[in-house]
Amino acid sequence: MRDILLVTRGAVPLAERGAMGGKAVISLTTGLEDPEKVTVAFLVAVAAAEQQRPTLMFLTKEAVRLASETVAQGVACEGCPPIPDLAKRYQEAGGRACPHRDGGA
Repeated sequence: MRDILLVTRGAVPLAERGAMGGKAVISLTTGLEDPEKVTVAFLVAVAAAEQQRPTLMFLTKEAVRLASETVAQGVACEGCPPIPDLAKRYQEAGGRACPHRDGGA
């Protein structure tokens, strides 16, 4: 079973994108027990959101805990960006998460 799943359409001209419209959905089931997978998921999500693509991180299982600012802490490896910095960049770029950070639906 995969811990990270990216569903997206690649470099397709805007006029040809159709219903998907260049959207990106990143599904993450792993929490901080595997910070490298969390970092990779956030890097993909940040890249998509910063390209102004509608982006959603779908968090399930242990990844749900990442929706809390007090839990989304740590650095996966030397030289890796801190997870809180990635989460902030993602939010600032307009990325969305399910569940929402504020606990709403």
